Amino acid sequence: MDLAQLVRGELEAFSRRAKIDGVSVILSPQQAQNFALALHELATNSTKYGAFSKPAGKIEVSWTIETNRSGSVLRFKWEESGGPAVSSPVRQGFGTQLLKSVFSDTRLEYRAGGIKYEINVHLANAPKSLEHKSLEQSSVETSQRDVAITNPV
Repeated sequence: MDLAQLVRGELEAFSRRAKIDGVSVILSPQQAQNFALALHELATNSTKYGAFSKPAGKIEVSWTIETNRSGSVLRFKWEESGGPAVSSPVRQGFGTQLLKSVFSDTRLEYRAGGIKYEINVHLANAPKSLEHKSLEQSSVETSQRDVAITNPV
C-alpha cells in the first residue's frame, strides 16, 4: 500500500484543511497496518481535541527519505496548528501509548500551537535518490521508483 493513499484516505473528510506532501513509498502489510493505526488515532484525537476541532485548525503531514551511513530512513511528520491550546497530558491514555509503541522510533510533542508527531522508520533496499512528489493534488501518480518497506518494526 502506498503511504500517500493511506494518509489521503484517513484525512479525506478534512482535505481542505490538510496539507499532504511526501515521496511515493510502498509499505509492507505490517507497516501499512502500523501507519493506519497511528493515522487513525491522530485524526480521531485531532477531531475531538486538536486542530480539526476548530474551524481554523490545519494539519500538515509530510515525509521524506534520507540516506545516511546506516541506510535509508523514512521520516514522517504530523503537525497541527490553529487548534485549541495544547499541554502535556497528566496521564498517558491508550492512544498515547499506541502512538509511542506502534513504531520503535517516535517522538510526540505537545506544543502550545498543536501536537507534533514524528516517526522514523529504517528502510531496507531503498534507492539512493528518489523523486519528490507533491501530494497536494487530488490525484497522485505512482512513481516508477517506489520504495518498498520490507523490514519488520
